[in-house]
Amino acid sequence: MKSTATLLLLLLSAGGVTSAAAQCPWINKATAGGLLGVHGDLHAIASTVTANSCSFEADGSRRMERLLIHVSASQQSSQLVRLYEKDCTSAPVWLSGIGNEAFACGVRSRAPHAERVAGQVRDRAFEIELVRRVAGVNAEKKLQALAASAAGQVVGNLY
Repeated sequence: MKSTATLLLLLLSAGGVTSAAAQCPWINKATAGGLLGVHGDLHAIASTVTANSCSFEADGSRRMERLLIHVSASQQSSQLVRLYEKDCTSAPVWLSGIGNEAFACGVRSRAPHAERVAGQVRDRAFEIELVRRVAGVNAEKKLQALAASAAGQVVGNLY
């Protein structure tokens, strides 16, 4: 009986048994909420986490805001980055200071604005897609800056 209790205690302290929801290893829910324009109410953000991806969506049937993050560990990570580039609907803008060979570009979406940032860090390729309604004259530039900010956060956690 004592060994069973000790084993259970070890499993609980090591994280082997947990009741908490899975968290994205590259960006937290509060940061994702800020990028999606949802401030303060984290219950308004739905999140899904798998082994190599995270998605965050603003709740509400009228809202189409979402943030998708996908990370692949591969020896061919630079080839994956080139594949991400092929889906661009606008010319890629190469970003400095965010991983290796990172770029931002527009992508197709049902929403008015969608931006992708993709690149690599060491042997990992990453892709971030941010879909959000952004108002104003420079809406595309604003969305690109938000997506680049998300990429900076993700890349910082990949190092």
